[in-house]
Amino acid sequence: MRAVMHGRMLGIALREPAEVVAADLLALGFTQERAQDVAAAALKYSAEETDDLRRRLTPRASWIGLVVGRRHYIGRQESSWLLLRYDRACGWVLDSALFP
Repeated sequence: MRAVMHGRMLGIALREPAEVVAADLLALGFTQERAQDVAAAALKYSAEETDDLRRRLTPRASWIGLVVGRRHYIGRQESSWLLLRYDRACGWVLDSALFP
């Protein structure tokens, strides 16, 4: 197990379709495959978190500043952490990604 992970602050607004998010990730230096994988995962996790907050009847006004860390498995032995943040202006933002 690695004790240190490296990452990047991204600040990418999560909006459909995934190709838009992937293009933003490509502009930041991600490879095509990694950008598509991270974009799809981030959109999926933001939708899941939105559903969870609605199910718990959490008022939308209290979502501002909420940060969620989701572990994303890339391969059998490789995983990353995607940090999502809810922003007042644009909704869910892919704040950062941490890779081993």
